[in-house]
Amino acid sequence: PDFQTPMVQQWSLGIQREIRRNLVAELSYVGTKGDHLIRPLDINYPSPADVNSVGLANANTVRPFLGYRRIQWRETSAKSRYHGMLSSLSYRFTSGVSLTASYTWSKTLTDATNDRDAVDFPQDPLNYRAEYAEARTSRPHIFSASYVYEIPYFGKNPNPWLRGLLGGWQFAGITDIASGQPVARVTSGASAIAAVIGQYPNVVSDPNSGLAGTIDPVTGLPYIFDPKAFVAPANGTYGNAPRAFARLFGRNQTNLTLTKNIYFNNEDRYKLQLRAEAFNVFNHTQFTGVGTVLTTPSTFGLPTGARLPREFQFGAKLMF
Repeated sequence: PDFQTPMVQQWSLGIQREIRRNLVAELSYVGTKGDHLIRPLDINYPSPADVNSVGLANANTVRPFLGYRRIQWRETSAKSRYHGMLSSLSYRFTSGVSLTASYTWSKTLTDATNDRDAVDFPQDPLNYRAEYAEARTSRPHIFSASYVYEIPYFGKNPNPWLRGLLGGWQFAGITDIASGQPVARVTSGASAIAAVIGQYPNVVSDPNSGLAGTIDPVTGLPYIFDPKAFVAPANGTYGNAPRAFARLFGRNQTNLTLTKNIYFNNEDRYKLQLRAEAFNVFNHTQFTGVGTVLTTPSTFGLPTGARLPREFQFGAKLMF
């Protein structure tokens, strides 16, 4: 009966300026405010203290609603806030060169992130506001640049051999550099249905110091956060590990394309296009996941996935 309609308010203020011919700069502020957002809860989760008193085998006997297991409940108590500074620079030359660069500096605050499944269930449905400190869930720095250079010479040369060999070359690329995505949470490895301890471990030191950033001698992978900063909570208690306490390493990827257009006549009605593309041309390692289960020490704190390494692609296209 108290389910409210989720509401999102957005506002922005920007300025655009032509600095010189073909050079345009833009700077703006964008804000977003979300209230009455949907939050999922398991209102039939037994407290660790009760489970500890009767034993894990009898956990169902101390659930708030006997005879049922998980009871998924949704309420509109979550909120989110976004603040971003967006800037861009666009430079277009008449000689076949264009450049567009953008940079975003932003911050996102929220106390819930998912209303579709159990990934966002708070471990204590009776006191989720104390558990969910405002988690930083955005990438604070995002830079992107795209550039195109079309060699203006020989494209219309009357000599068909010069036009075919030296004309119609185009070079283009995209560079993306961004902060790493947040580590959403770590878990104690306990069952989400009935456990003697809560879902989260306890924090005993700074997860972003110690082994964070060092190389694991067994796997050769770098630690995203210090696994020794977490321990299992005492039986009958909830863990205090926060959400979004660390970040994966940032993204740095450049994709380049070299294109050759072969024109069969001066009217450009018939054209053969040859393309050579390189993805992640500098072969930067970009991790996409991290082990977050305390009871799996072989992967806890270490990367579990990565984007593709350097990759080449070739193609041809006939246009008529």
